[in-house]
Amino acid sequence: MRGLATGNSASNLVQRAEYYRDSDPARFVAAVDRGIRSEVERVNTLKMNLDWVAAVMAGLISDETIDAIVNDFEAYKNLSLLDLGLSSMAVMGVVINIETQLGVAIDYETFDLANIATLARVRSFLDGDVPDPNGQEGLIVVLR
Repeated sequence: MRGLATGNSASNLVQRAEYYRDSDPARFVAAVDRGIRSEVERVNTLKMNLDWVAAVMAGLISDETIDAIVNDFEAYKNLSLLDLGLSSMAVMGVVINIETQLGVAIDYETFDLANIATLARVRSFLDGDVPDPNGQEGLIVVLR
């Protein structure tokens, strides 16, 4: 008998569903339904949470490119901003948009352009998950 998976990821919910397949068909159906709903919610939340992409990239890349990024963030998240069509000067536009469009104050004493080299890093930066390059404790980003 397989052990019951724990956690809330869609794959864990599928594993739990498989665990109940033979022993409890009703729980199997409920677990599959939860797995599907969880994945749909995850995708919808991801798309909702990608509003920052349009704000940060406004005026720097085409609206079509922004739409493509929002619709398939996973395919674009690890590309460098230069690969997305931004010039090195436009990358500074990203920094300006972060401050003006999102109301985030950037501490330029600890800020490093590597913090925003890819969309995944921009998101981490906005979430406050980027370590201080000087090894100091504390957040780099302060909300206004």
